[in-house]
Amino acid sequence: EMVNVKNELGRLEKEIDKYRLDNKKIMEKPIKEFEEKCKDLIEVLKNVSNPIREQLNLFEENRKKQKEEEVKILVENMIDKYGLEDKYAAQLTIDSKYLNKGQKENDTIKDLEQRAELLKNSQDQEKQLQKIKEERIDFIQKTIENKNKDLNLNLKISNFMFLVDKELTEIMEEIELIFTKEVEKNKKSEEIRPISIEKKEAVKTENNSNTTASYIFTIKDLTTNDINKIKAFLEDEFYIFEFKKI
Repeated sequence: EMVNVKNELGRLEKEIDKYRLDNKKIMEKPIKEFEEKCKDLIEVLKNVSNPIREQLNLFEENRKKQKEEEVKILVENMIDKYGLEDKYAAQLTIDSKYLNKGQKENDTIKDLEQRAELLKNSQDQEKQLQKIKEERIDFIQKTIENKNKDLNLNLKISNFMFLVDKELTEIMEEIELIFTKEVEKNKKSEEIRPISIEKKEAVKTENNSNTTASYIFTIKDLTTNDINKIKAFLEDEFYIFEFKKI
């Protein structure tokens, strides 16, 4: 009995679903017709509105171009007013908000004024730093020339360019230190530099007979003290001699 009831209920479910599908098609037909009519009406409206929209876009584009030309004049005036050079004038660009319909000219001018003033300050600071740098280079050059002259040296300014960004007191200290090291270096070189001793027309009396001969000696790695000892010996022996550095 339960199986029969189940089968009967299943049959009813199928009939109800078939009824649903059949009536759905009937009920959807006017809805589809309605949608198609609405789409047709929208298409008719688009055929009218699209040319209008395109025209409005063209008008807006022309308006922005005209506005941009007006703002360019304002920018050029600001560049002249604040004396901005090319590097900083190029940074005074046209902000997109300047071209908005609701943007007032006074607001644009005010904003350009503020930006131009900041750029002018940056330009002045750069010039001041460049001037200070040039003055320091000139100071270093003159100081080096004087030190070279006083100490009989020939140091180049290229050796001192790393001092440009330092304070004057530091520059003087560094220059003094470098020249001191250079002097000490030259002194050591003088002590170990090879020296040639030329002995000419040495005359010596021995066993009551006179002999004359000339000699050239090359002696390396002499100190000042060594040279003085050799000079004293030659003088005591009555030699005529001459020293030459090589």
